[in-house]
Amino acid sequence: WNQRRDFSDWNNVRCDKAVFSLAQYFLSGPIHPSLANLQSLSEIYLDNINLSSTIPEFLADFSNLTSFISAIFMDFSNNIFSGAIPYLHILKNLTHLDLSNNLLTGVISSTPWEQLLNLVFVDLSNNSLNGNISLFLFELSMLQRLQLADNQFDGQITKFSNASTSAIDTL
Repeated sequence: WNQRRDFSDWNNVRCDKAVFSLAQYFLSGPIHPSLANLQSLSEIYLDNINLSSTIPEFLADFSNLTSFISAIFMDFSNNIFSGAIPYLHILKNLTHLDLSNNLLTGVISSTPWEQLLNLVFVDLSNNSLNGNISLFLFELSMLQRLQLADNQFDGQITKFSNASTSAIDTL
């Protein structure tokens, strides 16, 4: 990130009132906190750009951040993010979340997903997530695609109560 120049002036960067995209724009290092200054985003594409470190605190703690609350589409795939999946519970309108092909670790607990009732697509594949898979993911009534391949899960997926009413068509 170049702090001396606003990233909306960079070549190939799409930044308008609803969409922010740095897709396939080679950067390195962590996401710069200035991203939090963008307002009313509905789509955020930070895929294929070699970002590293944990998913930033300002994305995990939305208590003072209004710019992402309306986000419905977040693609942070194909980077080098590490650490746990952040709590995204304030993003109640989120329909698409792609965190695939990173270095995320830890268990998938129910907490990050409790308020994300509009999720249709979740891709957590190709990370280093472990432990049991939270049954809460299967209880998200709108969820159609859940990608969890190539992680380090263990244990069994127990029978989930809404299997007959689940919208999931791809697991």
